[in-house]
Amino acid sequence: MGRHGNRDKKAQKQWLSEKRRGADVEEDGGLLKAEEDFRSYYDSQDFFGPEGGEEQAAFWESLRSALPVTLRVRDVAEDSLIALGWKRRREFDAAGMSVWEIDSSQYSRDSKLRNWAERENRRGTVCFQELVSLVPALLLAPKPGDVCLDLCAAPGNKSLQLIEALAGQGAGGAVLSADNDPQRCCLTLHRVLGKAASPMSCAALAHAGHFPVLVDNSSSDRLHYSKILADVPCSGDGTARKNSQVWRSWSRRDALSLQRLQRQILLRGLYL
Repeated sequence: MGRHGNRDKKAQKQWLSEKRRGADVEEDGGLLKAEEDFRSYYDSQDFFGPEGGEEQAAFWESLRSALPVTLRVRDVAEDSLIALGWKRRREFDAAGMSVWEIDSSQYSRDSKLRNWAERENRRGTVCFQELVSLVPALLLAPKPGDVCLDLCAAPGNKSLQLIEALAGQGAGGAVLSADNDPQRCCLTLHRVLGKAASPMSCAALAHAGHFPVLVDNSSSDRLHYSKILADVPCSGDGTARKNSQVWRSWSRRDALSLQRLQRQILLRGLYL
C-alpha cells in the first residue's frame, strides 16, 4: 500500500512539473487527449519494471479487449447454459460457486440469449457479476454467525454473495448493506437483495465515510462487525474493457481527487 502511495505521489509531482513547463497536459480542454493522459499516468507507475516491456504491451492490449459477460448461477441446469453457449469458469468450483461467461460480441448479437439472461436475472436464478467482483466476498469468507458490513454496497451483488455464503452454511449471521445514493440504495439495492429473500439482509442509506456506530440492543454494547467490505468510489479505470467512455473522458486530476474520500472510508471501516 505504501509503495503504491509513493507511486501516486511521484506521478502527481511529474504531472505538476509538466504543467509548469507548459507541457501538453489536458486540463479544461487542453491539448493532451484523455487516452494519452491515461496511458502516460499508468506507464509512469512502472508496474512492470525495466524488463517488463512485453507485459506492459499485453496490459494495454488486454484493456482494449472486450470484457466477457459473466453470470453467477444460483438455480439453472448446466445443460441449459451449455446449450446457450455459456462456458463455465472452473476456478470458482472449489468455492462452491457456479460461474459462467460468454463472449460479449456473441451476447450483443444474440437477442434470444440476452432476453433469456435478463429474464433469469429478474427471476433471481442468475446474477450478472464480473469475475473481479466475485473475489472480495470470497476473500472475506464469512463464517456462521458473522455480522458483515458492506459499506459501498449498491448495486448489491457482493452483499448478495455474502448472504448466500452465510445461508449456504445453514447457520445464522447478518449482512448490513449501506450506500450513500438514495436511488441506488432504495431501488437498485433493494431489488438485488430481494433475490435472497433472507432475514439476514438489511439495507441502510448512509455515507460510508461517516457510517454510524450501532448499538446491540441485546447487550447495549457497541455492535462489532466480523467482516467489512468496502468497494470504494473510484475513477473507473478498470471498467475500460466494458465502458469505452473511459478512454475519452479519463482525467488524472479527477482520479487523484478521489484519494481523500477513499482514505476516509478506509479509516472509518477500520474504526468500525
